[in-house]
Order: sequence, then structure tokens, then C-alpha cells
Amino acid sequence: MAVASIVLVGAGLAFQFGAGTLASGSDQADVQQNARWVLERMVQEIRGAGYDPRATLGGGTFAALTSATATSLIMQSDYNGNGVPGEAQAGPCDVTTTTENVGYRLVSDQLRRSTDPPAYACETPIVNGVTSLAFTYYDANDTVTATAAAVRTVEITLTLNSTTGGAERKATVADRVRLRNR
Repeated sequence: MAVASIVLVGAGLAFQFGAGTLASGSDQADVQQNARWVLERMVQEIRGAGYDPRATLGGGTFAALTSATATSLIMQSDYNGNGVPGEAQAGPCDVTTTTENVGYRLVSDQLRRSTDPPAYACETPIVNGVTSLAFTYYDANDTVTATAAAVRTVEITLTLNSTTGGAERKATVADRVRLRNR
């Protein structure tokens, strides 16, 4: 009986340890997946900033980014080809339509996306638990720039934190995006 009890207690402890490790790994994978998904969404929109289908504005001479700070950016395009980039469109809060203005910014621990910046109307949280967000902007010579109109490449670094299950999980992702239309 004593030997059987020791074996059962050992098996129970091993099961608990294994279950905890599985949950921990699953939580870490969720944080990493969220971070990668958010980064990919931002990369896709930043890459397309400055789109001008008719080249009516001098072949891409309007600024693709209208505001570029360390923790936020606002980009514009001319999707409808009417020569007015970043034009407010009817129903900018309608998520089924393409908007010419898109903004991202960090507010507290939330990354938010707006389809009506700089008023930040129609703003929706994309992900919670952001501990850091950093945008670095580069010009055509690959030199860091603070001038939004000169930006040709954007570097994004995003760190997410989750406390699911009481334990802290972090994931940091980064990417460098060349604006396709510049």
C-alpha cells in the first residue's frame, strides 16, 4: 500500500507539472500569435500607404504619412483616385469600406486603430496588453527622420504582455516596412 501510494502521489505530481507546463506554453503561444497578427496587419497597411492609382499627384509626391511619432502614425492614400489623398469618406466608421485615412496609436496598454484620424473618431482597440510600441522612421537614404513627408521605411517594434493564468507572458516582435508607393 505504501509503495502504491508513493507511486500514485508521484504520478499525480507529474501530471500536475505537465498540465501546468502545457498551459504555460499555450499562454505564451497565444501572446506570440497575437503579437505577430497585429504586426502583420500594421505592416500591410503601412506598406500600402500613399497609394495613388492615377498618379495624379505627381507620381507619389504627397506624403504617405501625415503624422509620425514614436508611438503613433497616421497614413493616407488616394484609393478612389480623385486627386484628394486622405479624404474623409462617407461613413468612415464602416469597417466594410476602404478608408483613405488610417491611424495607429498607443493609449495606455491598448494599440488602437482609427479610420478617421487625427480626430480619432471610429477608433477601435486592436490588442490589449501592449507594454511598448515604437515606430522609427527612415528616409530614402536610410537615415532616421522626424519629417513625415520624407519617410520611406518604417520600423515597428511591439511588445505584448499577458497575465493569463496568473503568470506573466511577453512577446516582442519587430519588422521593417518599405512604403511601396514611395
